[in-house]
Amino acid sequence: MTKRRLIYGLAFTGLVIFALLALFPFAKKTEYANLSHFDLLNAVDVQRTAKQSVLTENPELINQQIEEIVRVAKAMPLHPDSIRFLRGPKATDYLLFQAKRALFDDELEQRFKSLSDIDDLKQKYPEAKDKFERADSMINERDSMLLEIENTLVEQGIERASAHAKAVQLWKEKFSQ
Repeated sequence: MTKRRLIYGLAFTGLVIFALLALFPFAKKTEYANLSHFDLLNAVDVQRTAKQSVLTENPELINQQIEEIVRVAKAMPLHPDSIRFLRGPKATDYLLFQAKRALFDDELEQRFKSLSDIDDLKQKYPEAKDKFERADSMINERDSMLLEIENTLVEQGIERASAHAKAVQLWKEKFSQ
C-alpha cells in the first residue's frame, strides 16, 4: 500500500506541475510604472498648486490635486501601495510641508532683494527651520555688501546718510531689472 501511495503522490505532483507550467504563459503579471508616489507629488504643477493652496488658505485645491494625482497613478498604473499612500493624509501633509518650504525660499529671495528682515518669515514657515542658518548667513552677507557699497561712496566724499540712501537705491535698482 505504501508503494501505491507513493505512485499516486508522484502522479498527483506531476499533474500539478504540468498544470502550472501549462497555465503559466497565460498568467498576467501587472507591470507597474517605474515611478514612486513622490515623483508625482514633486511634479512642478502639483507643487505650484500646493503653494497656491497655502497662500490662499484653500485646502480644497490640494484635495482636488490629490484626486487628479490618484487618477493619473491608476492610469499609469502605479503600485497599489503608492496609490494607498496618495489617498492617505501623509500625501496631503507632504504637499503642505514642501509648499511651505518652497514659499519660504520664494519670500527669502524677495526679502534679500528688497533689503527686508526675515525674522517674521521664520515664524511664518517653521517647516523650513533647517534653512534658517543659511538664510541668516545670506542676509548677513547682503548687509555686508550693502555696507561695503556705502563705505565706498563715503570714501568718494558722499555724506554717510546720503551714501546709505544711494547704496540702498543702487541695490534695489540692481534687482528691479
